[in-house]
This record gives sequence, structure tokens and C-alpha cells, in this order.
Amino acid sequence: PDGYLWIGTQEGLVRFDGTQFTVFDRRTHPEQGLGSVLALLSDADGSLWVGTNGAGLLRMTGSRFEPVGPDAGFAGLKVQALARDGRGRLWVGTVDQGLFRREGERFEKIRLDPGSPELPVRTLCVDRAGVVWAGTIGGGATRLAEDGPRTFTTRDGLPNDTVVALAPHPEGGVWAGTAGGGLARIVDGAVTTAGRPALPTGQVSTLLVDDEGSLWVGTL
Repeated sequence: PDGYLWIGTQEGLVRFDGTQFTVFDRRTHPEQGLGSVLALLSDADGSLWVGTNGAGLLRMTGSRFEPVGPDAGFAGLKVQALARDGRGRLWVGTVDQGLFRREGERFEKIRLDPGSPELPVRTLCVDRAGVVWAGTIGGGATRLAEDGPRTFTTRDGLPNDTVVALAPHPEGGVWAGTAGGGLARIVDGAVTTAGRPALPTGQVSTLLVDDEGSLWVGTL
């Protein structure tokens, strides 16, 4: 939020100002119980949203951490993913409590499939139209448009139902990286794997589309 580089680690949070590193962890902020940081997202007001494994969702303003919990409508201790949609709303994906969206100052629970059990959310992505996609553990990928969610699974051609990484596709929709099935494209409501990049393994861990539209893939 301030032009510095922020790094989430297994021990907490690190800020690099171009000259030195400043550490925020259990030793410097014992009251917050900061542990492993899984997700980071800056806010327009200069604050930083911090998703952790065990301490839930935190909002950092200056050097002060504010926990976000039931009083704000939020639940979850393992925050795996953060995203901001085309309308500026914050989305939070958790492994233990599913998906949440912030409306005003409060959070509301978002059901990926009202008729199914709660799914762990592994990753979030915003496509070129400003629509949020959620990748889940065991439940495929869901497009969360205003007219309702649509989920894509192996029944639709997805190579694996555990989606660990998503990235916006230049033609709309998303690239989906799976645990064991490699890459797939979900564009115009169809899942395709033909012509996908050849990878040394099907275990995708992260995806990034750069400013030139090139896709970068991290694997395990």
C-alpha cells in the first residue's frame, strides 16, 4: 500500500523499503499470534489485508494489526486467498469456513453451491471482466458472477477437481492449475486442455499472467 515490498513467510510478515527489512512476527507483535502468512492484499485506504494460517484475517494499518472476526460477520482461521472484484469488494477464501465477501464494513458468507457441503477455498482470481473465480479442494472452479455461481468440475472436462491456482485468460475466463492434472482453460463457459503448455509435472502450484499476456507456471 505504501510502495514497499511485503513478503509473507512461515513466521510472519516482512516489509522491504529498498534498503532494509522490517519483521512483524510473534516476537514483535506477540498479542496477534502471527504465524504463517498465506495471502496479502493492499487496500485503497493504505491498509494491508493479511491472511494467515491460524490467526485468521488481519487488517494492518501502519504497524497495528486488527483481527477480523464474528463481530464483522467473518469466520475462519486459515485464510488461503484474497481478491478484489471489479466493484472494489474484498473476497476472502478460507480452508476451514469457505468463502466470504465484504459489503461495506461487514462480511457475508458466500455459498459456492447451496446444495452441497462447504468446500475449502484454495485460490481466488479476478478475470478481465472483474468477476471473481474460486478454486477449491475437491470441488473444481466456480465463477461467481452477479447472475449466480457456475461451477466447473471433471464432469465438464477439468483434469482434476482440486484447483490450486487461477489466472485471468486473455480471451476472458481463466487458466486453472490443478493438483495432478496440470493446466486447463475455462473460456466462454467451456473447459479445454487441448494446446495447453507442456509441463514437467501435473502438480501446478501457482500461476501468473504478466503485463505482456504471457503465462508463468510454478510446479511441484
